[in-house]
Amino acid sequence: MRARKTAFSLLPFLLVSAFGCTSEGPPSDDAPQGASSTGQAPDGGVDLGPNELPCDVREVLEEICVSCHASPVAAGAPMPLLTRHDFLALSGDSGKTVGERSLERMHLAVAPMPPLSEPPASPKQMAVFEQWVAAGMPAGTCGAIPEKPAETTCASGKTWDTNATPTAQMNPGLACRACHKTQASDFNYFFMGTVFPAFHEKDLCMSPPPPGAKVEILDAMGKVTMTLTPNAAGNFMSSAIVAGVPIPYSARLVANGVTRSMNAPQTDGDCNKCHTEQGTEGAPGRLVWPRAYDAPPPPLPPVLDQVIPMGDALHVTWTATGCDKILLYRNEGGGAFSLVYTLGGSTVEQHDDGAYSSATVYCYRAQCKAGGVSSVDSNEVCGSP
Repeated sequence: MRARKTAFSLLPFLLVSAFGCTSEGPPSDDAPQGASSTGQAPDGGVDLGPNELPCDVREVLEEICVSCHASPVAAGAPMPLLTRHDFLALSGDSGKTVGERSLERMHLAVAPMPPLSEPPASPKQMAVFEQWVAAGMPAGTCGAIPEKPAETTCASGKTWDTNATPTAQMNPGLACRACHKTQASDFNYFFMGTVFPAFHEKDLCMSPPPPGAKVEILDAMGKVTMTLTPNAAGNFMSSAIVAGVPIPYSARLVANGVTRSMNAPQTDGDCNKCHTEQGTEGAPGRLVWPRAYDAPPPPLPPVLDQVIPMGDALHVTWTATGCDKILLYRNEGGGAFSLVYTLGGSTVEQHDDGAYSSATVYCYRAQCKAGGVSSVDSNEVCGSP
């Protein structure tokens, strides 16, 4: 990704490609060899077969890759990744296919894909792609991902009426400052833009933000210097014509419990100038809120092993991994479960619970809590003293 000289381009908000959109650029051996779109291997002597993707693989690529790895590419991506043949091509001089090299990048700690500014690929997304590559990237039945221009959408089904009285909700998606400069100079606020739920939402589409969503402006040290709240159309704006914060700046979108961060400093605040329906100046499309599949997955629940009577107590054992805390729930005689103990993390794998009646059956469930997120309930074990 490269900083733009004149246009405000929150590109890293949109860098959800799993294979090539880092600020430092891809490794030098990532450039594909041969024309995979022809169905020929790089040496031109082997028919690669159908060019269609499996449905689950195509879904993953559309979620985390093709905002950058489109055709034409955006945000400095080295190549399109739209077809099966794109992944079967050799990656530079590595001797590996683009698919194999892409999978390696997903596992890298340095220069990973998605880049560090982005939420990582979820375990489910990773597993789908990894299993496909391990199987030799077989053809599927869901075709190739279309080249740009991408089909535009409007998730809300509601658009701004251009004949309505102007308000702060007007013209979502259009370049605000470019218009206000000549037609409403008193309202030509420095930071203006629209955030959408998808990369190719239509101009004028009203896009209500997720609850609690916000745009944060940061200084060179990463300190939040301004917080902007989007309105019901998805539009956000500052309150002054001057920036009011140190320039250059960076920014991040916060929604759904996750963030999408910008890592290239900028000097202009007209976000929609670059983040159009199809994207200009290297932007892959709209500004997009972090979405549900960007969120870290919940931890796995503990596995309760057994309940062992020990005098007037019950010894409960379990196994668990990756937990900050273990939440232990109990019911008595078939009643409702309630939280009875909050214990240490995965190193605590047993607990003695006081039991008061040999005639009562005590049942236990547990949850693993990690990073503020709780697992689903574990299995259930029961016993009496």
